[in-house]
Amino acid sequence: MMYTVNPLAKHSYSVVGNEQTPVYIIDNFMTDVDECKQYALTQATFAKPEKSAYPGKIAKLPKEYTEVVLQQAIEVIHTFYQVPTNLRLVKEAMVYSIVTQSEDSLELKQAIPHFDSLSSKHFAIMHYINEGKFDGTGFYRHNPTGFEKIDQQKLPILDKAVVDYFNQKGLPRQAYFNLSDDHFSLIGKVDYQPNRLVIYPGALLHSALIDPNRDVIDNINTGRLTSNIFIDFE
Repeated sequence: MMYTVNPLAKHSYSVVGNEQTPVYIIDNFMTDVDECKQYALTQATFAKPEKSAYPGKIAKLPKEYTEVVLQQAIEVIHTFYQVPTNLRLVKEAMVYSIVTQSEDSLELKQAIPHFDSLSSKHFAIMHYINEGKFDGTGFYRHNPTGFEKIDQQKLPILDKAVVDYFNQKGLPRQAYFNLSDDHFSLIGKVDYQPNRLVIYPGALLHSALIDPNRDVIDNINTGRLTSNIFIDFE
């Protein structure tokens, strides 16, 4: 398969929260997004992740696709996020993802916003692939601490504050976290749009916005299929 970046792709960004964290968006990213789907349908092997809390199934992305995505994304990260070009790229995960887990099987960590890394140079690169009216991705502030991005110094403070909150207010309901409550506030979101690529810092609190009646579909052809690439620089 030939994977090519659309020369007419539209680049934009939004800034979220008090910390003014930029989230980069490229619409109509691939010339033919269906090629990404066809590989998932015909050659990828999906299974529940062993080390990730992702509420669904994942499969390895094709190397040719990841090379094309990374070439574009790394250029954005160097220029837009001003990550020095002399740092070494570290590829952490490169997978297709599809949400399949019902709310009644969610664990606590799957029912609240999370972060991917404590590194300030870690980035998530997500490509929405399938057609469909799915929900997108939300970004959050932890209200008791005011934290939006988490680092090594903030982590123990966050952990204690979360435990204190649950001890006082009780555990959250067993459900996907979609909007805001007195524990976490939604500070920005990116809507799901087929062939949209999103780049954001992995230290930013976030969560997939999942409607259990619409987005949980165990079908590669019709479900909420995305590709997810996680990288760091050191």
